[in-house]
Amino acid sequence: MQRRKMINPLDKKWEFETNQGYLADAFIQVLNVFHISPEDIYIPSYLDMSQIEFRTTRKKRLQIEYVFRRYAGQSSTEGSDWYAIS
Repeated sequence: MQRRKMINPLDKKWEFETNQGYLADAFIQVLNVFHISPEDIYIPSYLDMSQIEFRTTRKKRLQIEYVFRRYAGQSSTEGSDWYAIS
């Protein structure tokens, strides 16, 4: 009898990147609202990219991005402040 491997929907790893530390801090606060603990956090003190790795489903990732845009006041990225979730 063959066993079927169960696929965990949380196996998808996502990465949040930004050039602004305050956006990285805001993103961590949004993850806390969704009860998600980041796997890896890198927020430098000066002039470097911040990166936050986390695991969740695609659907929840879209919800997190929606809430983050409202929380951070970023309906679109303007000027030199930007972020990406991939």
